[in-house]
Amino acid sequence: MSMSLAYSLITVAMTCGPPTPPQVAGPFKLSGEFTQHPNTPYRVSSDYVPGNPVDGATIANGETDSHGRFEVNLKLKKGQAFVLTCGRSLHRLWAEPGGHLGFVSSKGKVSLTGRSSKANLFLLNNGLATRTVEKNVAPTDLVAFKRKVDAETRRLLEGLDGLTSSARTSERFRLYAQAQIFGSGSNRKSNYPDALIAQGKLKKSDIPRDYYKFRESLPLLGDEAALLSRSYQSALGERFGSLAARRLESEGIDPVENPDRWALAGLRIQAAQLVNHPATNELLLADKIMFMNQYLLRSTTTATLKNLRKTHPTSKYLPELENAYSRTGSINLKAIDKAVSFQNSAGDRVSFGDLKGKIVYVDFWGQWCNGCVLQQPDYEKLAKDFAPHANIAFVAINFADEAESWKKFVTGKKSTYLQWKPASAEDEARAMTGFAVDAFPRYMLFGTRGELLSASAPIPGSQRIRHQLKELASAARRTGVGQ
Repeated sequence: MSMSLAYSLITVAMTCGPPTPPQVAGPFKLSGEFTQHPNTPYRVSSDYVPGNPVDGATIANGETDSHGRFEVNLKLKKGQAFVLTCGRSLHRLWAEPGGHLGFVSSKGKVSLTGRSSKANLFLLNNGLATRTVEKNVAPTDLVAFKRKVDAETRRLLEGLDGLTSSARTSERFRLYAQAQIFGSGSNRKSNYPDALIAQGKLKKSDIPRDYYKFRESLPLLGDEAALLSRSYQSALGERFGSLAARRLESEGIDPVENPDRWALAGLRIQAAQLVNHPATNELLLADKIMFMNQYLLRSTTTATLKNLRKTHPTSKYLPELENAYSRTGSINLKAIDKAVSFQNSAGDRVSFGDLKGKIVYVDFWGQWCNGCVLQQPDYEKLAKDFAPHANIAFVAINFADEAESWKKFVTGKKSTYLQWKPASAEDEARAMTGFAVDAFPRYMLFGTRGELLSASAPIPGSQRIRHQLKELASAARRTGVGQ
């Protein structure tokens, strides 16, 4: 029996159990104890907010007492997933109106009590409450691993059917757990090759060409289930990304080197396949726009957000999307010059005004960032190859290194590109805020008027940045800018 057919049969079977109790609004009591985290901030948050999938929206927070204990009462209209964090501990759990969960974490072990414990023990004991880390990652047979995860998925679906029949958990919990099971299984299969590569047990070239095709058979659940599980949403995004990549490759287009076309192709496939799942499509579209705003060309984000305004004018996600889009749009070199003073390695004051009319490719780096240093030879080669293009400038801005250490490092390199550093600690803080840099290495691309073209431009060793720079330089010459 194929996996997709087995999933379908199990899904049908799960809808035919005894009726579950109806849900009514009410309080949910969460009492917890982190024995190894006394007087430590804790946080209860929703499992997902578009654009902020890790933190979500805060529901309750505070600080544990001297014994690591805390207690909160949540007002719920219906059952929902939530994330409990304290120290480095993170658990995705389930809350029901009128329920109670006693949570104790001691020396790496978790115990649960209360009316809501059975449902949460199912999540906890089956790797659905925390991110699954594959133990004893030894076998490099990826096909065998996929079979193992598929068998575990079937077992969990059958176990969930038994739980919902005996424990009379809510229909919303069943939908959530079902989505978590599918999402977790798909994500485990996606992440497994990376774990092997990180341990030196596998090379990327060893991954079978069709290994990731399993993503395309992920079942399409209803809107209510899909909206409950972040894990499932992530797997669903990979489903459409995989289908889009295959379509582009059939047209002779490399999706990795053309991420904007890849993203747009995925959205078209998503819209077609989710025509009967409008709420899921809307959420994934909002999520993709957040991704575009951070990592793709500004023009791609602009066009996609414009389409969302037209197709979903009352979308609840629009305010946050508009805010994020506006924040990114406020990044421009003229504003940076007004707020930040820069110096070169000779100690002279410099500014982006000196590069007026040029396309600017900026590298944010530090000696403390190994990834940054490893990319510098590619950045140097790129700058040399584009030296004949007078309308393109390459600027590397250093952060968090001592000025003298930075000067010694860059003077010894004799770079083709410009080496700058904020003139003071205050300037560095303003530069971090102005550029909205939150990770390194990071590259940004600016147009001839100082406008942001990409908040996370391609790395210097990619063919994609070469294509983009050539196109931009050609367009600038045609309009006479930067001559």
